[in-house]
Amino acid sequence: MERCIFRGSNDGDTRYESYVVPTSGELLWDEKFKLCISEDLAPRALLIFKFHLVNALSHADGASELEPPVAIAALNLSMNGRFLRDGEHRMKIRRLDSGYTLEQQLGPYLVEDITPPAVSDPVLSVESFLCSTKFTEDGTLHSLLNWKENIGSLTTEESRHKMKEILRKFTFVSEIEILKVHYF
Repeated sequence: MERCIFRGSNDGDTRYESYVVPTSGELLWDEKFKLCISEDLAPRALLIFKFHLVNALSHADGASELEPPVAIAALNLSMNGRFLRDGEHRMKIRRLDSGYTLEQQLGPYLVEDITPPAVSDPVLSVESFLCSTKFTEDGTLHSLLNWKENIGSLTTEESRHKMKEILRKFTFVSEIEILKVHYF
């Protein structure tokens, strides 16, 4: 998507560049940015982090071209029409093979990334916070709002049972989440 990344009150950027410098043996990257994604693309949104090695000599020469990425991490922003929960998300960082394009390696990464990272896996941790009046991160609220598509008509005993179960769980949905989606 073009011009959807915002570092603050500036105009949107298409690419976000940042640098991480190791301190005390750990890499710490603590920057905040906002993604503004259109309603039609939001349910299919995928956030891809590319890691590049920065050569101090090429930067000193004024070279603006980045080397190909050496690793990637990716985060699906929604699953089955429901956005991921606010909070920390840990993604495996996968080293890229220089013999293949990023696109050729992204598909297998996304398939294998379903399992949580192991202790020995290099990870990227990000925190998310959904600011939307159109989408929800709550599974119960999503099920209630889309009950016709998920359950169908309430003519069978099974469909009525599913609806009762959704309504029973609805009492535990956060008031803020209900107001956010209902009010606007």
